[in-house]
Amino acid sequence: MSLPACLVALLEPDTNVSEAEYNDWADNEHIPARLQLPAFQNCIRWKAVDRKKPSWATSYDLTSYEETLKPEYTALNANRSARELRVFGDVAMFERRVYEAYEGNVTKLPKPSALYDPAKPAPFAHFITMYPKPGAEEEIERWYEEEHIPDMAKSFGGWIRSRRFILKDWLRGGKELLGDDASPPKFLAIHEYSHIEIAGNQEELNKFSTEWTVKVLTELNSKVEFRLFAMDKEFRKD
Repeated sequence: MSLPACLVALLEPDTNVSEAEYNDWADNEHIPARLQLPAFQNCIRWKAVDRKKPSWATSYDLTSYEETLKPEYTALNANRSARELRVFGDVAMFERRVYEAYEGNVTKLPKPSALYDPAKPAPFAHFITMYPKPGAEEEIERWYEEEHIPDMAKSFGGWIRSRRFILKDWLRGGKELLGDDASPPKFLAIHEYSHIEIAGNQEELNKFSTEWTVKVLTELNSKVEFRLFAMDKEFRKD
């Protein structure tokens, strides 16, 4: 049985592609074409609130990673409009990552909190990515399942839900990433919150700096990236 998947697109506009033009192109061309496909269940555009770049992220929930290999989807990338080709050629950077849900998450991770509403996207989300060192994946998985996410579910009043994914496919481009062929992070965790005081409060986050957490973040990964986004716009199927 296929596992659910998540497509995450990261983008940083440039002087030749303003945020207004990017949003117009995405709203009226790029995103609607994808939501017409059965595999694409929804779409959320996120705006960075951590003052880091890239400034924009777009996430799509997919029925499975395998659906992105079918002609219905690959044809969209192979037959881009003139405008889309110009946008991708002129932006500072873009990166498309396709992640598959981590097997076992459905049964091992805490269920979403009472704040979860499938018809209403979370106002804020942490996108945490990791580059695990060789042989470290099993312990990282246990840390997520046995300590980290259960502690968040119990202790964060604004926690909505957490999901974990593993990288399956990726593509990048843009002026700032030309020639960069380093693989994106293998692990992605998306933690959703109801308000910024929880999502962005470092004092609150420090409560979870257990000995095991420090080991995961410093010894078991070659790199860990923390990004904080606010929901900018939700797109749904017609």
